[in-house]
Amino acid sequence: MHLSTVEHGPHKRKEAKKELKRCATRLRAAGIAIHAKKPNSQLQLVDSFNFDINFNDNKLEIPTLLINETTEVKWRNLIAWEQSKISIRCKFTTYALFFGGLICCKHDIELLEEKEVIVNEAGKSKGDLLKLFLSIAEGAEHMDSSYGETCDRLNKYRAGKVATRFQWLPIVTWHKCRHAFQIIAYYAVNWYIILIRDHLTTVWKCLGVFVATMLLVLTLMQTIYSARSSG
Repeated sequence: MHLSTVEHGPHKRKEAKKELKRCATRLRAAGIAIHAKKPNSQLQLVDSFNFDINFNDNKLEIPTLLINETTEVKWRNLIAWEQSKISIRCKFTTYALFFGGLICCKHDIELLEEKEVIVNEAGKSKGDLLKLFLSIAEGAEHMDSSYGETCDRLNKYRAGKVATRFQWLPIVTWHKCRHAFQIIAYYAVNWYIILIRDHLTTVWKCLGVFVATMLLVLTLMQTIYSARSSG
């Protein structure tokens, strides 16, 4: 266990929420450079979480987070332990909520892996990592103020360079398009699975759905043609 989680420091407990309103892609678009703070040793990387996140000038420095086979279980248990106590700081919870704000889709994970902020030693898929970061702090009621000021400055940061301001629109627009496509693809796959599993279990059911679809299309075409003819 990381000893800093039992500190009785000045960071007050408060209602749990995501304080960071910009994901990694939006931070980059705003002119913020994301860097990984490498551990001093391999042992430090494996055996602990490092909460030392810093933002100075336009540089956001985040210690490398190693994701191995036991990371999720340990992290969830430590968050649950923090939530059950009154007199300790909720550092694991606050840390999880920071990453929950930093990541909104798979493309943020790609960026953080590229920067080596996240090291996926467990070989999890982008989808599994996304579920991990978006759900890790679900149900948490309390957090502390460890990153409150940092998140506030990240949310308000505006680069002074004209070139950086011009690059913001295409980056964010492309990010939104990819995110929307990801959502559509997710639901399309799930609907297809449900359709095959529950409604198209035999060849005759498949044929029936096909015929019904064709009749619907033909009826719609006939209605449109009739409306145009009468007009």
